[in-house]
Amino acid sequence: MIKQEVQFGNFEKDTPPPRGWWVGRFADNPNFKTEQTEFQWVSLVPDKEKSEAAYNEISSTITMIVKGKITVRFPHQKEKDQELKNRGEYVYFAPGVCHSWKVGSKGAIVITLRWPSVENDQVRCTHSD
Repeated sequence: MIKQEVQFGNFEKDTPPPRGWWVGRFADNPNFKTEQTEFQWVSLVPDKEKSEAAYNEISSTITMIVKGKITVRFPHQKEKDQELKNRGEYVYFAPGVCHSWKVGSKGAIVITLRWPSVENDQVRCTHSD
């Protein structure tokens, strides 16, 4: 039998899950639980920053700007730092790439896709340049 489940919502108006992660192994909604991917839709306040760089051991990541501005920084590859400010601009990074980010002065709405969804996959960067 085909499952007939249909669900509607609005990522900007629904109560956001912790840190904006809607889909993945840790999702509250059982329809959105999966180990295949993670999906984040998050509104970030102005000047918010992830100052301590980290990397994912297994998962790949795409971060895309919807509104506002965010700079994704790569402390060990500074020439690859990306300022995302035009709707649809994105940056991809593979497992093992140290990254951090800083939101612009007017805030930002960001979509992040990460795959696969692995528990405790992100670790703090401790190695030097």
